[in-house]
Amino acid sequence: MTIAEMFQSKGYSTAAYGKWHLGHKKDFLSLQHGFHEYFATTYSNDMWPIKIDGTQWEKGVGRGNFSHLPLISQNEKVAEIKTLEMQDSLTTLFTNKAVDFIDKNAKDPFFIYLAHPMPHIPLGVSSKFRNKSAQGMYGDVMMEIDWSVGEII
Repeated sequence: MTIAEMFQSKGYSTAAYGKWHLGHKKDFLSLQHGFHEYFATTYSNDMWPIKIDGTQWEKGVGRGNFSHLPLISQNEKVAEIKTLEMQDSLTTLFTNKAVDFIDKNAKDPFFIYLAHPMPHIPLGVSSKFRNKSAQGMYGDVMMEIDWSVGEII
């Protein structure tokens, strides 16, 4: 039994956002494990054919045989993250999904599992936080995650 199944059995609304790293096939996605809502990547954002510098691995070399990073809504793929720049919006996107869920369920019990794909590499940060910290890109990412926590609270 997952924590989401336990909460669901007690009348909670449940949601999973961010990174779901427990399997990419439908049977392993979060809707089948106690979550009412799911919007996430199906695995870590470093498991794809893109190098840290943004170039693509060759087939058969490094992570060249990996697919691009799928973005799943409920049980359906709605997009693929194919570039470093496409990752820049993920923290804000997952934060907004969580805030919307909270707003929708504020009068009833709810549980949210939010696992941001950042701060591990490859890093992505939105334009509103890019080049804002004295610690470089990693500091910018941490500022955005701090903002995310503040928005949710």
